[in-house]
Amino acid sequence: MAEQAIGVVIERLILFLAEEAVSIYELRDQVESMQEKLGRIRCFLKDADGRSARNESIKNWVNEIRQVAYDIEDVVDNFLVEVESYYNRKDWKGKAKKYANKPRELVERLKISSQIEKINKKIEGITQSRKGLGIRGSDEGGDPRRESLLEMRRRDACEDREHDVVGLEEKINELVKQLVEGEGRRRVISVVGQAGLGKTVLARKVYNRAKSSFMSAAWIHVSNNKTKEVLRELCKAVLLLPGDRDKIEPQNEGEMRESIEKKLKEEKYLVVLDDVWTPEAWDGIRGAFPDGNKGSRVLITTRDGRVAERSDQNTPPYRPPLLNEEDSHKLFFRHAFPRSPYSCPRELESSAKKIVQRCGRLPLALVTLAGILSGKEQTIQAWEDFIAGHNWDLTQGNHEISGVLALSFDDLPYSLKPCLLYCCAFPRDSAIRVKRLLRLWIAEGFVQRQGSRRPEAVAGDYLAELVDRSLVQPCKRNCFGQIKSCRVHDVLGQTLLATAEEQNFFKIYSADSKCDLLKCRRLAIHCCLEQRSPPLHLARAFISFTESESPNRHDIILQNFKMLKVLDLEGVRSVKELPSEIGDLVLLRYLGLRHTSTATLPRSVKRLYNLQTLDLRTSAGVRLSQTKVSLKLKAKHVAKMTNLRHLYFGSRSRGELFNAMEVPEDFGVRRSLKELQILSYVKAGGWVKKGLCTMTNLRKLGMQVPKGYGSGSAFGAIAELSHLHSLYLQGELQDLPTDALKNLTKLTLDSSCLGDGPFSGLQKLESLKSLRLINNAYQGKRLCCLGGGFPCLEVLNLENLEHLEDMVVESRAFGKLKYMRIASCGHLDMIPQGLENVKSLQELKLIDMAARLVERVQPNTGKDWPKIMHIESIIFTTSAVEKEFDVGQLK
Repeated sequence: MAEQAIGVVIERLILFLAEEAVSIYELRDQVESMQEKLGRIRCFLKDADGRSARNESIKNWVNEIRQVAYDIEDVVDNFLVEVESYYNRKDWKGKAKKYANKPRELVERLKISSQIEKINKKIEGITQSRKGLGIRGSDEGGDPRRESLLEMRRRDACEDREHDVVGLEEKINELVKQLVEGEGRRRVISVVGQAGLGKTVLARKVYNRAKSSFMSAAWIHVSNNKTKEVLRELCKAVLLLPGDRDKIEPQNEGEMRESIEKKLKEEKYLVVLDDVWTPEAWDGIRGAFPDGNKGSRVLITTRDGRVAERSDQNTPPYRPPLLNEEDSHKLFFRHAFPRSPYSCPRELESSAKKIVQRCGRLPLALVTLAGILSGKEQTIQAWEDFIAGHNWDLTQGNHEISGVLALSFDDLPYSLKPCLLYCCAFPRDSAIRVKRLLRLWIAEGFVQRQGSRRPEAVAGDYLAELVDRSLVQPCKRNCFGQIKSCRVHDVLGQTLLATAEEQNFFKIYSADSKCDLLKCRRLAIHCCLEQRSPPLHLARAFISFTESESPNRHDIILQNFKMLKVLDLEGVRSVKELPSEIGDLVLLRYLGLRHTSTATLPRSVKRLYNLQTLDLRTSAGVRLSQTKVSLKLKAKHVAKMTNLRHLYFGSRSRGELFNAMEVPEDFGVRRSLKELQILSYVKAGGWVKKGLCTMTNLRKLGMQVPKGYGSGSAFGAIAELSHLHSLYLQGELQDLPTDALKNLTKLTLDSSCLGDGPFSGLQKLESLKSLRLINNAYQGKRLCCLGGGFPCLEVLNLENLEHLEDMVVESRAFGKLKYMRIASCGHLDMIPQGLENVKSLQELKLIDMAARLVERVQPNTGKDWPKIMHIESIIFTTSAVEKEFDVGQLK
């Protein structure tokens, strides 16, 4: 991590020299000298970091370097806070103030010069002490094998490569049989064993194979979550109310248990409770699982045998064994050599055998170390250096795992270390939304543009590599296989959390662990703040995860944030307004107010010149104005935010039209938003013709077309956006010129009232991969998909088309369709004619459809079954029934 800190500081110094117009030659010389010295030190940090755990003197040397890096960052940021606003003012008042403050700026430059001189002397002392510690230099050249793997990961980013369970196929089949067959009473089956045995992966395999045999199925992470939190997740999963928090959260534990029990009483259900820590955790939720004598099952994974004993005394637990030697090698090879046939080169067999033996046949250790070695050169020297370069004093139990995980962290490229540590700021076992995570990395400066590649693309590579190294686990993927949410394994999270707090990377503020916040550089809030908190002058990030409506002390604590880059209050509904001091955070790059109760913003937001992400999708429908920024958004407020990349407005409830934002006529006309990549949701207006076309980097647009608005100007502007690939249009459209849409890969039309003509034009789009028609976007009774139409479409979603009665798929239509979803189309009586010819279709969902259609798709007996029996996964629901079929098991 010291290597990473130095790397970030060097990049900051380069930007400081290039962008801040350092005009005093003495200061420029000092900064360049510092940059050069840090570069030399960095060459020795790889060796020092690897040996610091075994040598207290080296550990102290590394800590000194890290602190120097922090000191430099503080000096530079303090300087920028003092003078930043004067560089960015463009009006005549700003220029006048800039010249009026020249003496103040000169004082600040002299101050930073003095501080840098002191730091330079400290660096010289650190450099001299290195020689006495015997720390060796390292080759800073790029690793061609790692670059090759990165390229492979970019190509394979959409593949779902879940880790295989080796040597347990017979047991998986046995557990599936226990779940779907046997006695009618509710049974609780437990998988018990130490951390790292692969209990969760095993349970996931079993769950995926068995869930189609149950009317309701849910997967819940328990860990150390409180009973109320677990019950709330059960409510969301079992009651199918993922978006209706207000119907769940006001309930107490007893009411939630009763609601779940009432829903499950008449059903055959399967619930997996992953990582149950204590018998008391099971006692708190067991009342939610009724025994209706219908063959229901609960599957538990736990490290504590007492949990299994208490949950079901009549069903013996399964204890996964350690792998045998053959299976250990097989699992290791699959991850160390991730391309089929997963074979080990003969010259590496001896080295591989040593590593497998030292992993103690533990799956997590094998997978983790294999992930490290997959990124190294496949040479004897590289592998033997790895074996010789680490402390292998690993004993049976949790120490073994933490030791292996420490190796995996130490071996990461310095650019990935802060990204992985950042994941641990999120509550344990929580699913982390990937888009949010990547933007936080970018805002913190962990990810930089690489040549012509955008930071967002580079951040995606970082995530892919962490997944490939088995350090981050995908939770959910979209229809294209891209990761939507992820998490960090609980055992790894504990190891990383200790590292993060030891190195002052961030602190967790929770009810259980009070910590010294005075020198905190990043703060993650996991409980309500106390009324009195120390000033956090050094903090760069403030992320709150409290969802309670009880008042928090954000208004007080924000007044002390001067160097903040990230302020993320997503989901904190107690936040109703921000203090006027928010405008003083001139270094702020990320402001997240999603799902808060913020209805107004202070006028001072116009001073946030460095902001990259502004997320205003609040529950209150935020408004911006001249005084307390009521939104008809004053363009002058945003015009100065020239670094904006992601701009989210408005709000949307499930099943309702989104609340789009009105923007003024001159929105974007001065090319002030040329860096913008995402803009949603806004109302079309006079700004579109002159302003939208200036947003030349726009990639995603969500726009509402008001009734009576001529859509021609909108499509004219859209046609000029060569990078635009995702478009969401809401409102009645008079026409749909396909020339303007030819570059799109994803299109959503909402309430568009299209007829046959415009729909026929859509079928000719050769780049389109995803199409959603919702809320009467198509108003015809018969939908005809022409032969050869939609040549590249992979995802089709038809939802709430009230007039649709019939659908025909002609031969050679949908040549690449994989996923099809039809929802709430109440007049559709039968499966689309010709669907049997779409052989590429893998999944069909029929959600909230008429009972007469559901009757026609019953396996083997339904009239439409022959049309869909070739599809691997079929899910259909009415208001009372949800059913999923694994067609492979039915055949």
